[in-house]
Amino acid sequence: MNGEPPSVEKIVERLQKEDNLPDTIHAKQVKQLEYGNGLKETEVEIWESLPYQFRSEVISTKVIQEFDFEISVINSPVSEFGKSGDIVLQDRNKIVIYDEKQNTYKIHPLQSPREQIGHTITTTLIGSSPLTTFNISYEGVEYVADRKAYVLRFQPTEMVNSFLENLDYIFIWIDSEYWFPMKREVEYKIKDGEIFNTHESVDFQEIDLLQKRKFKQVDINTELSASIFDFDPPKDAKRID
Repeated sequence: MNGEPPSVEKIVERLQKEDNLPDTIHAKQVKQLEYGNGLKETEVEIWESLPYQFRSEVISTKVIQEFDFEISVINSPVSEFGKSGDIVLQDRNKIVIYDEKQNTYKIHPLQSPREQIGHTITTTLIGSSPLTTFNISYEGVEYVADRKAYVLRFQPTEMVNSFLENLDYIFIWIDSEYWFPMKREVEYKIKDGEIFNTHESVDFQEIDLLQKRKFKQVDINTELSASIFDFDPPKDAKRID
């Protein structure tokens, strides 16, 4: 019947494919991190030219509410953990991370050349067999950055891998035209020494970590200058290992 949404299976199938993706994305994205009574919000500008060129620059970062304790990532199940910086660039062979406050940068060679999609539209978190590892439900249609998106909820099953067994749930808002994530919400159980480390004595039994990211503005298939993906550090910047 006209107007009916695709099935969950069809949405997941299109989400995992790469033949429907746009050639370029220029966007502004808002990220939120919430745990331990704290809330931090970061806005970034993103340029991506598929399949492997990516650049992000931090526009602003603000702590809306102070955290009760600090955490650090020690074992990352997904790509966005551990790749934070004021400027992050990625191409087929390397990742560059620049810290403006310290005026330092790191260059991480990739062990094998990348051919797959980059940061913005990755579906790494749900893995290669989401219909097996998650119970997936359709939650309706919403608009994100003025684009229609199908909302799916992913609830881990006992088949999920050990890295993701601490997940409570994942919500993904999937673009109805190009089938990539426009918004995402993930809740984890914080367990010290597994994915996260803390520097204080904390009772983890009732502590969750909520991570959100969404596009507030997105331009698709616009021409991007090749120079956007070049890294030209300040003359006095220091490269560190």
